[in-house]
Amino acid sequence: MSTPRALPVIVRVAAVVLPLAIAAAGGEIFLRLARPVAFRAPVLHEGAIRTGSLLHQRSTTPGLLYEPAPGASGNWLGAEIRINAHGLRGAEVDPARSPSILRIATVGGSFTFGYGVSDEGTYPIALERVLNERAHELGEKVEVLNFGVSGYGIREEVALIEHKLPPWEPDLVIVGYVFNDPETDPVQPLGAFFSGTAWWQRSHFLRLAAKARFDLEVRRLGDGNYLRALHRNARKWEGVRRAFREIRAASDHRGFEILLMIFPAIPPPPRGKWADYEYSDLHAKVREAAEEAGLEVFDLFDVLSARDPRTIALADGHPSPPGNEVIARAIADRLCGEGGGFFEEPPPAIAETSGGTAGSAPPSTR
Repeated sequence: MSTPRALPVIVRVAAVVLPLAIAAAGGEIFLRLARPVAFRAPVLHEGAIRTGSLLHQRSTTPGLLYEPAPGASGNWLGAEIRINAHGLRGAEVDPARSPSILRIATVGGSFTFGYGVSDEGTYPIALERVLNERAHELGEKVEVLNFGVSGYGIREEVALIEHKLPPWEPDLVIVGYVFNDPETDPVQPLGAFFSGTAWWQRSHFLRLAAKARFDLEVRRLGDGNYLRALHRNARKWEGVRRAFREIRAASDHRGFEILLMIFPAIPPPPRGKWADYEYSDLHAKVREAAEEAGLEVFDLFDVLSARDPRTIALADGHPSPPGNEVIARAIADRLCGEGGGFFEEPPPAIAETSGGTAGSAPPSTR
């Protein structure tokens, strides 16, 4: 029971807290009715359909929150999506290795998965077709597997390489790096859906406060540019450098080759122009860190910047089917090219015909 002496304290506290509570409640009501805050809003059922979460499931793989649901199919953003029985985008494939087939695994986020394009419009499918058209240069058939998942960053890509790739025994792993790969918070739609809703996300007022903090961080680190801020955040950038070292270690341990492919931020058509491109410094920073970790690097900037963005990209900047065809042919040239091609030495199946042992080693890049 409050003593008479304590009453003035309670009154003083109430005099401060009550107006603040009324103001906060009024602000919440105003925002809900007049100025809804979309930043980090909960992803509800309709949003789940838009994010494509109906094609995905919660993952039990260490380091992964979600993954494509085996056998799922449907139309997502106007594109026909087919997930095979092993959770990979595309047609069914036999996990067992054939010594007569070169197996390439592509790993990455939405650019690799093929956001906004149907199966046949993705670069892994185009790459398989292009390489098999050039089979005389490789000596055998090539199989390209699409392990890309929309919303994955470099952290998830490392987990996938360490835990999901080994049973497939790829000869080569192509890791597609995009400039939002340092993200660690669930800001991408699928990550937001599967991570669930935090208590503060139910309040427009608190989401507005979170957005103000986010905007301040982007201004402080990136001069208002989000992608640059990600690469200047010490913790997130160190996470990228560590991931590159872990990818190299997985390559050494498992015996597959690695090619880190840097995707430029394609200027969104119709008004985007390569002349205004502002991320050359990020290309250099990522390349330096990857090479320091011992990774081969292939930067797609020169290839894609030679094309009009309207001919290679969707409205949001993701590669279009023609853009993915350009990417596939550029990779094929890089893999088969003289003086640095991945398949310069006779592959195992050819070695077998000349007295070697099939499957004894992956093709060399050195």
